[in-house]
Amino acid sequence: MKDREQFCFIVARTIPAATFNEVTRMLQLARGVQRLAVAECNRQLTEREKARQAKLASAVLDLAKGWGIVAHITGDPRGYVVKLMLPGGHYNTWGGPESGWGVPS
Repeated sequence: MKDREQFCFIVARTIPAATFNEVTRMLQLARGVQRLAVAECNRQLTEREKARQAKLASAVLDLAKGWGIVAHITGDPRGYVVKLMLPGGHYNTWGGPESGWGVPS
């Protein structure tokens, strides 16, 4: 829970245009992307899951674009699958500012 609260705080602090509903939506989308990344790591995704994965990824990128930032989606479920490049170079990952802020799932 602490990660989610910290994410909400940093987004509110660095992206004033982001609404509560949008931040909540980003957390939901990241959770879906993470689940599918884990499933893909364990087995092949079905066609339906691949379509869902593409839809979720598109929604994440569109939401980030609406905030005026860039989002990166990695396929590696061992860490944060969705990372945001926040203004000011804030980060919470081992990769430093180049890696961005990982959205908790």
